[in-house]
Amino acid sequence: MAAKGFTVVARPEDADVAIIRLEAPSERLHPNNFFGSRQKEGRLDFRNGDAGYEALKAASAHVPTIVSVYLDRPAILTNVRDKAAVLLANFGVSDVALMDVLTGRASASGRLPFELPSSMADVSAQDPAVPDDSAKPLYAVGAGIMGAVRLRR
Repeated sequence: MAAKGFTVVARPEDADVAIIRLEAPSERLHPNNFFGSRQKEGRLDFRNGDAGYEALKAASAHVPTIVSVYLDRPAILTNVRDKAAVLLANFGVSDVALMDVLTGRASASGRLPFELPSSMADVSAQDPAVPDDSAKPLYAVGAGIMGAVRLRR
């Protein structure tokens, strides 16, 4: 961040903006199983007590917050979206590339390859043999850029 001309502070209340990087939630339900020890499974929603979600709540209570979520699997962003001034999905972006997008040096583009459901209840109601069949997804498959952001130093 300092290399991009920004000052990093220790407390959200001392910042002008916060940048939070999250990963799609997951659990290790079968750590002793060959496949279970190598893949993410379980819930897709952010919950109280999750370290990243707690950091988001703390930061967004004080300053506009930019959230970049690594979507190696669909995530439920219903309770993240309302805390984010900017919400970005990524599929493996470096800090440098993210800052280039946020400062306008590069442009973000892309579309979701899968829908993002609204709740775990919606996930449970889905037919496991049919992709993207949520009754009311938070973001439909193919959703993409809906605005732009530029941080000023």
